[in-house]
Amino acid sequence: MTQQSTDKLINDTFHADVIDVDFIQQHLPKGHSCQWLESVPSTQTAVKANSLLVAEHQSAGMGRRGKLWLTPKGRAICLSYRFALPLPVAQMAGYQITTALAITATIHSFEPSAAVQLKWPNDLYHQGKKFAGILINLIPQQQHTEVIVGIGINWQLTTAQLNSVKQAVSNIPLAQLKSNRTPTRSQFIVQLITHIENHNQEFVAHGLSGFLHQWQQHDYLLHQQLAVSGEQLQATGVYQGINQHGELLLQTQQGIKAFCSGEVSVKAV
Repeated sequence: MTQQSTDKLINDTFHADVIDVDFIQQHLPKGHSCQWLESVPSTQTAVKANSLLVAEHQSAGMGRRGKLWLTPKGRAICLSYRFALPLPVAQMAGYQITTALAITATIHSFEPSAAVQLKWPNDLYHQGKKFAGILINLIPQQQHTEVIVGIGINWQLTTAQLNSVKQAVSNIPLAQLKSNRTPTRSQFIVQLITHIENHNQEFVAHGLSGFLHQWQQHDYLLHQQLAVSGEQLQATGVYQGINQHGELLLQTQQGIKAFCSGEVSVKAV
């Protein structure tokens, strides 16, 4: 059977698990609501304050630096979670690190041996292929910061869909999905929100300090030779991890330099 025939068979027999809004709502923090939409241009722009928005499809889903994110109906998790943290925006540096670790913890709650790699600043990989991305928007307020966490996860894309993406991508490393179709997307989302909330408490109390060791355990780029580029900025060197502000550390000929995720893009050389 050809790959095209295999994908057609998969499509013909595939039935996406329905997002259970009531189940998710029961597990959200008090005062937060859950909304599900069949399709939306982008969950990041549509999500309301103190709520979780889950979309079956995004027509203009965006990743970091405006990159499009593929979201086939029923085969991905597309969500944005909006909440407030009692911190000024100046103390939110590196917050995306906690979200990447929350996704990792959620995966391990269902499959403890899953190999998850974290690529600074906001991508998740499995065996060198990207399966999830994070987009964080911060809205400064007088007494707090409004946070919008956007998450896209390849759940059960077909081989043809994965191959249509220009970079190497994979599905989430949950082998059990292929056999018994658990967890459901709703179960995964509930666990994810729980981990995000737990990490939020840690971040408010102690910043990134308690997360640095966890990040290092899954660091995809550690000790790689990198090229860092940004507006009027070029640098090459050996990646040395991240600091307490979530900044990338690069060993250059001039010494160790720190780079903010909002300023640069990174590629291996």
